[in-house]
Amino acid sequence: MEEKVTCTSEEEKAKLEREGYVVVSVANFSSGDGVTYTLERGSTWSKKFKEL
Repeated sequence: MEEKVTCTSEEEKAKLEREGYVVVSVANFSSGDGVTYTLERGSTWSKKFKEL
């Protein structure tokens, strides 16, 4: 099963990575709201990243 989540803090990103999620995209918006991370687990894409 493929799972996708989005977060905006380094702490939450680290927690999700410990749970097996892999960062598949990072966005930095011009509005200055900080960085947004998209993480996945269970997808072909996330499995390939995890192998690296």
